Amino acid sequence: MSFLDRSVPLASLSVAAAVFSSGALAQDLNFDAPAVEQKKDSVIPQQIGPVSNISLGGAIDWRVMYTNGEKRPMAFIHVNEFVVSANVGEHIAVSAEQLLLTSEMGSVVGQDHGFVTVSLVQLPFLPNGMSVKLGRFRGKFGLDAQVDSPANIFPSQELRSNGFVTDVGVNLDYAFGDFEAILEIFNGPDFRTSNGNRQGMLVEKLPVQGRFLYQPTSNFKLGVSGLYGETWSNQVDPAVLDMSSLGSRLDTSRTLERRRVALDAGLKTPWAELYGEGIYGRDKGRLSQAPGKDHTTARGALGRVDVPLFSLNEVTRTKIALQYDTWEDASYAGRVAFLSTAFSVMNDDGWTVRLGGSASDVVFKKDRPESIEHAPWSATSQLLVTF
Repeated sequence: MSFLDRSVPLASLSVAAAVFSSGALAQDLNFDAPAVEQKKDSVIPQQIGPVSNISLGGAIDWRVMYTNGEKRPMAFIHVNEFVVSANVGEHIAVSAEQLLLTSEMGSVVGQDHGFVTVSLVQLPFLPNGMSVKLGRFRGKFGLDAQVDSPANIFPSQELRSNGFVTDVGVNLDYAFGDFEAILEIFNGPDFRTSNGNRQGMLVEKLPVQGRFLYQPTSNFKLGVSGLYGETWSNQVDPAVLDMSSLGSRLDTSRTLERRRVALDAGLKTPWAELYGEGIYGRDKGRLSQAPGKDHTTARGALGRVDVPLFSLNEVTRTKIALQYDTWEDASYAGRVAFLSTAFSVMNDDGWTVRLGGSASDVVFKKDRPESIEHAPWSATSQLLVTF
């Protein structure tokens, strides 16, 4: 689940009315013992018929980002949404996130928000521990399923690898013992751009993802993921410093037939949290595909460490995160790599402040390609409030 799934139940509301009696109005006001009515409580129920556990929540993710070569930093709202969730009967849970528009640029539902799901749990004809989820949700693939990607100012590599991380589909989840198996079938791209115009389309090969997770303790996870299907194409570029994908931009004018396999691991210790991932795959349909060859290869790796630093008080902590990732495919003649870091202040009441940035390894090379005018690096500050 993403960080946007966090919500709080409706609170009970208390209403107090202070009204002077008619007798008191005829006398001098007594501020030491004013005449007031008894306090009355008004309670909003958490259950209305078959609907129960009604919860409200949301998130505001405000950022300021500066990219080298730009005239000034840019302030924007990455996520601004309202979340409603509830149970319907004994076996249905619903969750809907309403994206609150703040600008023309913020009017498009992206990969990091706009989730609407219906979950079917504990159905009598399914094995214990199995659930079905329908709707638009973030897929469970690789390291993206372990780290809090939508909230981080530097992303995982799933978007540039798979061409999507969020889509409309079906999720089948089966947890048993120390293991969890996930199968997901998605709708795939539903439009293609041509000369700046969108044209509706349906892909022939639906994207299908699978994930098998082993978690013997709460401090260790080992996962294997796979993908097959038709998704958006992408173009690798070391100068791209996007919030959702470092070093690559989506190409919605064409699709690729992708095959992917990924191995990821996460380990939590008292001193640090360690994450690692490797991805390998094949793409079919790239313009750079050599004549007579039916595919091109793609590969990537990512390592990340989160180190807790010190506590400001009982509810406020700090940490620093370091990440190095590398990627290569046939859309670019070479390999791209990025080094990212962030310093975070996190409060248990639901707010986080981050300051960090990312830089391509081109910054540290003397022979920078002539096509890259400015050394690709960016700095970002973030205020994230969840409720």
